[in-house]
Amino acid sequence: MATGIRVRMYRSGFGDCFLVSFGRAAASVHHVLIDFGAHRHGEIGTMERIMEDIESTTKKNLELVVATHAHSDHISGFGKFADRFAEFQIEEVWMPWTDNPSDKVADAIQKKQLALYDTLDNHLRIALGATENDPRYAPALNALSNLRGNQRAKSELARAFGTGAKVQYFEAGTSIAKVAKAAGLSAEILGPPKDTSFF
Repeated sequence: MATGIRVRMYRSGFGDCFLVSFGRAAASVHHVLIDFGAHRHGEIGTMERIMEDIESTTKKNLELVVATHAHSDHISGFGKFADRFAEFQIEEVWMPWTDNPSDKVADAIQKKQLALYDTLDNHLRIALGATENDPRYAPALNALSNLRGNQRAKSELARAFGTGAKVQYFEAGTSIAKVAKAAGLSAEILGPPKDTSFF
């Protein structure tokens, strides 16, 4: 069982990226990367340095990559640095069931949400004359841009960057007794629920 835990919380700006390392001896440390992104209007120029630190710290070995959800501030780095992640040894990639490209319910939910985002964007821009330069509307337009346009990151995660890693999609209530090859590490998935009325 791992005897030490270290959490690195990277500062990407308006975004999230955590590298969790389990174990003390260098040869037996297991790394889990949770999200790697920044909003395009909130990136502070640190993404390259974060990527370099992840490569250096993990020696390009990740037990697990977790993408909690498909907003830019959580996954944009997976698209931006996909070619570099392709050089990693990755055991597993986890995503929510709502991002599973072969799940018809998830596909329908995504299409409905994207149509809603487009409708809202059009309403703001056409009916109200909104632009990102207008402080009355900029927050809403920027929020909408964060919700879409993440296709490269999503597709790279879905194919595990071509590394051969096992890709899995989870729903709330799932228990994982063993995370990849990390002895003593388990997980409980808290969301999203499979209940489509939630969406």
